[in-house]
Amino acid sequence: MQYFTMASESRKRWEAFWECESCGRPLLLTCASAQIPDPVRPLLKGSAPAAPLPPPENDENKLKIYKKWFDIDTMIDMNLRHAANIIPGYEYTMQFDTKWSVAYCMPFGVKCEYNEYAAWCEPLDGMTCSSDFAFDFYGEWFKWLYEGTRRIIEAGKNLYYSTPVMWGNHSGDTLSNLVGLDQLMYDCIDDPESVRRALDIITDAQIKAFSMLRALEKDSGLPGTRNYTCAWSPKTSLSMDCDISAMVSPEMYKDIFLPPIERMMETVEHRIYHLDGPVCLQHLPVLLELPQLQAIQWVAGAGRDNPMDWIELYKKIQKAGKAIIVYAGYDQVVEICKQLSPEGLAIHFWSPSEDAMHDMAKKVAALY
Repeated sequence: MQYFTMASESRKRWEAFWECESCGRPLLLTCASAQIPDPVRPLLKGSAPAAPLPPPENDENKLKIYKKWFDIDTMIDMNLRHAANIIPGYEYTMQFDTKWSVAYCMPFGVKCEYNEYAAWCEPLDGMTCSSDFAFDFYGEWFKWLYEGTRRIIEAGKNLYYSTPVMWGNHSGDTLSNLVGLDQLMYDCIDDPESVRRALDIITDAQIKAFSMLRALEKDSGLPGTRNYTCAWSPKTSLSMDCDISAMVSPEMYKDIFLPPIERMMETVEHRIYHLDGPVCLQHLPVLLELPQLQAIQWVAGAGRDNPMDWIELYKKIQKAGKAIIVYAGYDQVVEICKQLSPEGLAIHFWSPSEDAMHDMAKKVAALY
């Protein structure tokens, strides 16, 4: 049966990461496929909560897709099998993956849709940002989220981390799903005060929901917390996001969408921002000015994900005193180490084998 322990040396490196300091070398967030997989941990006895969406009947393929998104035990089984087939190394920690990004919309009353590749929701009929929104903490969807998280944590005790963000994005993206992208953009121009009000309602609900879900983590048997960007923390941590920011100007982002994110930042001690795509780089200057934000996760997107193309960006982030997570190919790791400062640097890469993973650690250590 798989278990996870945080080595004291790895813990010190993560502590240094959040202070944008060095602890001998950059953090190595790497893993490799196991040549001989571990036995898959038996599924915990009991029953996971059923989703308040009936499964399809008389179609095995559709039922399989349904279970991927809505059957908690199926999610757990997939994660346990993944854990049995990989060897985590150095500062890497395992995170439960639900593959959701819109689940926090469901307690607001939206209709959920799904296919093999994604789950999404349809905007509420006739709603604008000035409409009344209510997050139902007593309804079936939040019960599914809450009790499902409880079972996920119990089933993966001493193995993987959970985080409230594994169920969905923050307020800006949630609001876009509730009213529709076009309506949100119109309201940002014509009625920005209603957008601020709606974002506050969503943020209030998420702060409460995140607190309730985070309280369940005490039963995980694991030290610290781990957020969805692969960053571990000895304290409370959370990854922030606002993909909808790609659609607005820096001024509108700072005025409307950033304040609720700052409110969410106040609820934890370690914060990292998920900056997604080149268009969102227009918001980097204001993010680098936030004293409460310790780190940036830059995701360039498909076709732009060669980290060597973004070295100057990484240097800019480091110069501003923020830590960074860099995603790289195995053969790029040494060169990235040569180009960037080890202070507040974490490099995420896949190792072709366990031996290769240890060989890379030796090469990186030799640089310092």
